[in-house]
Amino acid sequence: MKIAIYPATLIATLLAYFADANSAYLGSGIKIGDVSHNNAIVWKLVAKAPEPVYPENRFAIEIRKEVNKFQTMSERDLGPEGAYRGQLQPGTSLDEAVVALPGASGEVRLTYFATESALFAASSSNWQPIDQDRDFTKRFNLSNLKPITEYTVLIEARKDRSSPVSASVHGSFTTEAKPESHQKVTFTVATCTFL
Repeated sequence: MKIAIYPATLIATLLAYFADANSAYLGSGIKIGDVSHNNAIVWKLVAKAPEPVYPENRFAIEIRKEVNKFQTMSERDLGPEGAYRGQLQPGTSLDEAVVALPGASGEVRLTYFATESALFAASSSNWQPIDQDRDFTKRFNLSNLKPITEYTVLIEARKDRSSPVSASVHGSFTTEAKPESHQKVTFTVATCTFL
């Protein structure tokens, strides 16, 4: 029997294997949305590993000659009631699918500040537990922000109260002008499509 080992699969498997069970990881970046002139929402997932795992287990629909097979399946077979088996390769769980990043318990802390000011003017949340019932995520609602101001955001993660910070990620956003003002706006729409 001949076994094929793909380099990407090997690397992802080793990362998952050696990922410290006492660490929390932030492998999916930061999500910032619903930004207005004085509010914003920051969202974060805590993961079991620092990078997506099992990158070679593609969804079955990507195999174009298999499309007809899915046309004969019920929504139950393809949906959550079917445990996603209709979309996954045989013997593959959703946590093993292409670019899967399974969630993990942990705590996160958010720090943010107006980029033009110094870090000494930063606001920080207390450590917050990840919500396991919401796919291992935490949502932060920022309020009382200044209009037309760039903010820097830092999220740190740890496994629990007795663990050190094991991961951090930062990003930025700019608040809108006040509603009575006019402002040129550019925006981007992205989906969860794997390219």
